[in-house]
Amino acid sequence: MSNISKLNSAPYDSADYLKKTEGISAYLQAGIEKNDPEFFIYALGVAVRAIDMNNKRQKTDCF
Repeated sequence: MSNISKLNSAPYDSADYLKKTEGISAYLQAGIEKNDPEFFIYALGVAVRAIDMNNKRQKTDCF
């Protein structure tokens, strides 16, 4: 068993840190510049989750 599996930490999600439109835009731009269609699709999914989380935060007045 590896040491990582013993940590019981939460998985990292980039969407948790993309709270402003500028950050989401920069994240997508980096995905385009990587020139990898699969990574761009992944980045697009992260951006959609970030936008959804931001909308929920605004509706519930969190942060």
